[in-house]
Amino acid sequence: MNEKQIKKILALLFLAAITILLLNLLWPFVNAFLGAIILFFLTRHLQSFLVKKLKWNKRFAAIITITISLLIIIIPLYFLISSVFGEIDGMIESGTLIPGKLGTFLDDYNLRGYAKEATDYFKHIFIAQIKAVPKILINLVIMYFTLFYLLINNDSIDESFMRIIPFSKKNSRKLLNEFKNMTYSGVVTAGLIAVLQGSLIAIGFLFFKINGALLWGLVGALVSFLPFLGTAMVWVPAAVYALIGGNYYSGIGMFVWGTFLSNIDNVIRPGLQQKIGQIHPLITLIGIFIGIPLFGILGIVVGPLLLSYFLLSAKMFKEEYLSD
Repeated sequence: MNEKQIKKILALLFLAAITILLLNLLWPFVNAFLGAIILFFLTRHLQSFLVKKLKWNKRFAAIITITISLLIIIIPLYFLISSVFGEIDGMIESGTLIPGKLGTFLDDYNLRGYAKEATDYFKHIFIAQIKAVPKILINLVIMYFTLFYLLINNDSIDESFMRIIPFSKKNSRKLLNEFKNMTYSGVVTAGLIAVLQGSLIAIGFLFFKINGALLWGLVGALVSFLPFLGTAMVWVPAAVYALIGGNYYSGIGMFVWGTFLSNIDNVIRPGLQQKIGQIHPLITLIGIFIGIPLFGILGIVVGPLLLSYFLLSAKMFKEEYLSD
């Protein structure tokens, strides 16, 4: 082995060591980078319109695009979560978290201790989230700085990605288009359905006078990402909760409303998926359970997307390198 080969090996080892170190340092901010990429795919058309149609400066257009995304996504979400916390505090202070008959039922079957443990568990989660606010703010800053530079380089991003993807130009283009379709499917389709179902659950809770409309509407929006069960994980316990508490009107009404809600989902979801794209329900389910431990709440979206990207990349690799 000559001196040049030895230096080449040492250079590769040095590069590998630096790469591992950087990945280790950047991993705590992986949600910020993934969020920036997802937002980029969702907002790049607005950026193109402002630059190409209205002839705006790229940087100014990117700032406007980011501002619009903040107004549409972050700010409403902040006020919703703040309202939910206020609702929880109000339920605890008023004693309506566990109504009288339900409390008696819990005592009769020695379940009050388990209910307290469950309440303490969720309280611990909420406190942990509050403590994580500084980290969340740092991730938001990184995410929007990354998004800004992606947007101002909008025209060259596709070519940059294609140079990185280790396939032919034709297959790289096909792969990139599939990535875009899956991103729209995972974010736009599932997101619209989540907002719709969460809103309908909140309306049902308000109409049938069940406490925690905003709280359970938000929970319903999150669990709607889960295939098969979805919002039934919210409205079925709520109906049973009301019946055990002696509120038969609310319990029966919630069962009827929940059944209607599930049928609405069966009608709307296929139509949206046909227009925008779809991810197989099994991939969604497995992806969510993989994604949440790694990426937190963002894993509901990122987990299925990463699993879909992996399967698509594996399929492309087989077609290009293993087929005769």
